[in-house]
Amino acid sequence: MKIYEVLPERIVAQEGVKNETRLLSPATMQIGIGREETAEIARGGYIVLDYGREIVGGVRLLSYFSEQNVPVRLRFGESVAEVYAELGEKNATNDHALRDFRLSLPQLSDGVYGDTGFRFLRIDAEESVSLKAAVAVDKRADLPITGNFTCSDPRVDEIYKTARETLLCCVQNGYIWDGVKRDRLVWIGDLHPELMGLLSVTRSAESVVNCLRIAVEQTPLPGWMNGIPCYSLWWIVDLHDYYSHTGDLAAVKEFSDYFTELLRQVDGYVGEDGSTHFSYDFLDWPTHGQEDEVAGQTGLVALAMEKAVTLSEVLGLSTPAAAILARVRKHRATVKKSKQAMAMRALAGLSGKEETAAFLARNGAEGMSSFMSYYILRALAECGKGAEALSMMKDYYGGMLDAGARTFWEDFSVGWKEGSGRIDALPKAGEKDIHGDFGAFCYVGFRHSLCHGWSCGPIPFLMHVVLGIRILEAGCKTVAVVPDLCGLSYAEGDLPTPYGVLHIEHRKTENGIQTKIDAPAGVKIVTSGKSLIS
Repeated sequence: MKIYEVLPERIVAQEGVKNETRLLSPATMQIGIGREETAEIARGGYIVLDYGREIVGGVRLLSYFSEQNVPVRLRFGESVAEVYAELGEKNATNDHALRDFRLSLPQLSDGVYGDTGFRFLRIDAEESVSLKAAVAVDKRADLPITGNFTCSDPRVDEIYKTARETLLCCVQNGYIWDGVKRDRLVWIGDLHPELMGLLSVTRSAESVVNCLRIAVEQTPLPGWMNGIPCYSLWWIVDLHDYYSHTGDLAAVKEFSDYFTELLRQVDGYVGEDGSTHFSYDFLDWPTHGQEDEVAGQTGLVALAMEKAVTLSEVLGLSTPAAAILARVRKHRATVKKSKQAMAMRALAGLSGKEETAAFLARNGAEGMSSFMSYYILRALAECGKGAEALSMMKDYYGGMLDAGARTFWEDFSVGWKEGSGRIDALPKAGEKDIHGDFGAFCYVGFRHSLCHGWSCGPIPFLMHVVLGIRILEAGCKTVAVVPDLCGLSYAEGDLPTPYGVLHIEHRKTENGIQTKIDAPAGVKIVTSGKSLIS
């Protein structure tokens, strides 16, 4: 774990404060009794600070002389509007982490207060207080970052960097959290885009194994992981794709008994016609309860069983995976609205390319979701519509950037942009609050997480589709490189492998795509083959 101290970039607002710019400048981080320059917040005054990026942690306050301990209220927020809200207002909450509380600030003190996810901080002084510093304390996993992506489009580069920042914020305490303000949990379904992103930027995979393991430890069969049947299916996908990237057979063998019994349990919930009969259906929050949900979930069953067949062969196990897959492939369904459902069926081979392409490209980025973005974009690109997929990614994730995002959100709809302000300012008269006025299900209003690991889908999309990296043999022993520049003129990137960094460059020329590859010893490069991941 690395600890970074971050100065505020700007003062958003203040009332009753003198010498407030003191807090924007570096200071000797030691309090003393000699004369020091301080910011003075009068009784009833307040200041709102912007730290310029998502912080996972709290704030270090250095206070000067006072007549007594000073009652101070701290409100941390992922938007400016959130730090102005009272608890309960637009669903502002202390759920999962305290982000709104009072404390007695001692004189001549140096303390760290709070542990949450935030970019903005409001300090209210109930009595006058003198502050030498208000430095954010940011906690990050100490990971070697060797993966990268750059291209000819600065907007795409910005999306990649923001997705990576979002994901790295969420690697905490040896696990991958879903959110750093709210949802500090391991959701094993949500883990899939997160592990696909993380294994594209670092060789350090301990947090992925820890997540796979705790899901097993917390879910004795016949339970379903996180209480959701399809999340146990996602665990199978997670296990397979972890093995594909790393070749870590020992970890896979650790779970062989659980894996076998889970497949036997799933077998009892899939009918002869491929229909599923789980007690609870779930694909994605924006599609939850819609008629397409079961169709999309069936696509996930097929995808999981494909991977289960491979794992069964690797482990030398006799499982019902192939039989379940054969039944699910009989399943017929018409997807009416959900791009998430269509994408899952397409990736599992349950829908045709022309049908899928027309459906997913309709109305551009409308109907996208943070969790399912990778699957939608990949399915569309695999239907020959790579340029359309990249355009959708730019519109969807670019919409968050245009609203002031420095990390990507738990959910977003491009329709939210109309008539809304930005997260780095209070809404103007007549504007909607893009944080407090939207959201649904468990993420209504300010409970909505604006730094959510599952929104890192652009990372695997850019690595596996644009750069065209297809892992053919576990541990990246054999990798196919089949690029789709998706309308870009140039793209390059680095993929961490167990053998070192694989570097790839593609450039569009009059004679097609010119490719340069620098592969570490131990990695064989070919130009075709069926990928182990999807």
